[in-house]
Amino acid sequence: MRNWMNIAGRLALWTACLLAPSADAKGATGAGEASGSSPNNMLIATISPSELLRSTPAASILESTYPTEELHRLFDDWRETFGRSYESDPPHEAALRKLTFLKNHAFIEEHNQAGHDWKLGHNEFSDLSQEEFMERMKLGKHSPGVFKPRGRSDGRLVSAGARSLRSLAADVEEDEFEGNAGEYDDLEVPDEKNWVEEGAVSSVKNQWFCGACWAFSAVGAIEGARAIKTGNLTDLSMQQLLDCDDTDMGCGGGLMNWAFQYDEDSVGLCSLNDYPYAYHRHWFWGCSRYAPYCTPIPDTRVSKYVNITETEEDLKAAIAIQPVSVAVMADGVSWQFYRDGIYSSPCEDPKTINHGVLAVGYGSDENGDYWLVKNSWGGYWGQGGYIKLGRNVGSESVGGSSCILTLASRPILKDEE
Repeated sequence: MRNWMNIAGRLALWTACLLAPSADAKGATGAGEASGSSPNNMLIATISPSELLRSTPAASILESTYPTEELHRLFDDWRETFGRSYESDPPHEAALRKLTFLKNHAFIEEHNQAGHDWKLGHNEFSDLSQEEFMERMKLGKHSPGVFKPRGRSDGRLVSAGARSLRSLAADVEEDEFEGNAGEYDDLEVPDEKNWVEEGAVSSVKNQWFCGACWAFSAVGAIEGARAIKTGNLTDLSMQQLLDCDDTDMGCGGGLMNWAFQYDEDSVGLCSLNDYPYAYHRHWFWGCSRYAPYCTPIPDTRVSKYVNITETEEDLKAAIAIQPVSVAVMADGVSWQFYRDGIYSSPCEDPKTINHGVLAVGYGSDENGDYWLVKNSWGGYWGQGGYIKLGRNVGSESVGGSSCILTLASRPILKDEE
């Protein structure tokens, strides 16, 4: 029987994720390398950077001995790794970034010493406060909310002001969704699966400042389905979706299912080489200007998509078939500084989903069971661009770790002769 609330929720949970570049700089500034114990360092850990700046001259904060030589050297190493010079900024801004880095460093150290199953580490977000990180990524209170899609046939652009919130009781057409009740009853599901190792997952990409996580997730799922079907893994174009999918909102967010529907109605996807990522939507005649000059790759047209029932058993079975598009709640310090281990956080509210990613496997290690998830924040974030989310941790009834169960779907490709 069709789960109506699940279907309506899929429409309502519009993935809006304006994401900045991310990197993890493994080995460059590992957490726990420099703790420091000076009074200044204690102040940094307990007082906000802006408060400290009101009482301490910026020039003093930028001295090589503040708060200790070891911690200043750590900050300098991080700046060199990620190309932060602050030379064009006034001393106040450079001092604020240093204080923010040091405060984040103190938090990372405290977390890693507390015995959690996941570790944090410095990355390109290390000079951003949590609030700045969420604002830049359009997460938390900065998320633009739950948007109502325009519909697939009007072909008109809609400004942000014209978009409206959609309730969980939103109307949907019955033929736009394919359920999967009983679909996996006869499937032999292995205990572990890793589509990266099996050659069905392309390299990790970086969406930078464009909120196109939905396109990266959808394209990754289509790439995986095609690789499994044909034995040929080809990087496909996310830019084609940004320019030509008039239902989703380009860099302003979108939904993987709408991307699949675009591909149902199109001639297929071009390769990434033929239609490269531009880090923004080509607003003026973008699709009509660029798409005709690329050749769609065979076996990239979607026949339909399948929404995965919100259970860990069914998500596991779906991933055993192919990589699966999923959406998660990605705000918070643990996502900002995730380095490795299994991260488990329950889904507090499905409406907080704000980031589309790709589930490419599952397995177990010494810390427990996990989902292997490919992110689109670059290859230096997390574990080479991947994160392990907790599985079988008692959060299935509330949407799974980081809401991973609530918006999962997979494309089925058309048979081409």
